[in-house]
Amino acid sequence: SRLGCWWVRLYVKRKPPGEAALVEFTRRRFQTPDWLVWMHSLGVKIESVDSPVKGEWVSPRDGATSKRVIYYLHGGGYISGSAKSCRPITATLARDLHARVFGLDYRLAPEHRFPAGLDDAVAGYRWLLGSGIDPQSIAIVGDSAGGGMALAVALRIRDAGQPLPACLVCLSPWTDMTGNSDSLTANSGRDSMFVGEDIERYASVYLGEHSRLDPLASPLFADLGGLPPLLIQVGHDEVLLDDVTRVARDFDLDRDGAASATVLHGTGPAADRQLLRFDRPRRRNPVFAVQNRHLLSDVRRNNLERGDQRAPDRRNTEHPRRQWRAGCQLDGPPRHSHGDIRRRPERGAHDRRVDQSRRIRSSL
Repeated sequence: SRLGCWWVRLYVKRKPPGEAALVEFTRRRFQTPDWLVWMHSLGVKIESVDSPVKGEWVSPRDGATSKRVIYYLHGGGYISGSAKSCRPITATLARDLHARVFGLDYRLAPEHRFPAGLDDAVAGYRWLLGSGIDPQSIAIVGDSAGGGMALAVALRIRDAGQPLPACLVCLSPWTDMTGNSDSLTANSGRDSMFVGEDIERYASVYLGEHSRLDPLASPLFADLGGLPPLLIQVGHDEVLLDDVTRVARDFDLDRDGAASATVLHGTGPAADRQLLRFDRPRRRNPVFAVQNRHLLSDVRRNNLERGDQRAPDRRNTEHPRRQWRAGCQLDGPPRHSHGDIRRRPERGAHDRRVDQSRRIRSSL
């Protein structure tokens, strides 16, 4: 992992001057290698869609799929990326969740500036609804620019009075085009891919002369009330860290009075690298956890009614490589530094966690 981060820093962090050079560099360097796409395509079925929207369906090859549909919006600074390039994520989600994943190919800047890509994303969601898919079976997931677009799609759908998806999952979302956050400066040297000045450059390519304060371009400045439950992941060393923390702070409360926005973030470089790993068992996958948030809330509430001060933590916090055991504790970051390795819990405690996880899965 450390070698991979070092290679990414060397390969993509230093970007050439000029808009045309930036676009060419980003599309060439951010492109997922064909061998990696091929490797992750094993065990899944790919179905291309060209009309009325463009993208691809990714589903398990064994045909064992649930009713869940993941609508995936790729990252790439709004100027690069594709459904194919994000297949290492979409294929893994399809295999682990036994769900169908639709990766959208939206139009990219500078050939198609804002709001062309957003229009495509909204059209893709409406196409899914028109196909007979229950909106409460849809999770909109996006990374980086796609994470900000996922929020913007939900805002457009909400304002249009149409059914909202079951949840939103944003991986290191870009939510502020103004470039005024403190983490842009503080984390410029630590982030493996970007420096603070990159935000203004990518925003200029995407928006042109359009206002950076438009809430559909910068969801940080939007009214986030009435949106579905939100799960956000971010690393401590990312320049977009403040984009996440400020969105979570402004997010509204759900009906139970608990925060609807859940932030999972690492506490060190190694934890940050694990954050975006989707090759987790189904019960520990963050997308699976947020889609069953209300069920997990019921588990915590029942424990409180029995007199417990808090619900048991299903994660094995005694070992950093098992931080997300069962995905039930969604109330904050791990309570220890990544390097703090203590003894593993007794066998009896592990058995109880496994039994609880199995009961939750059997009730779905």
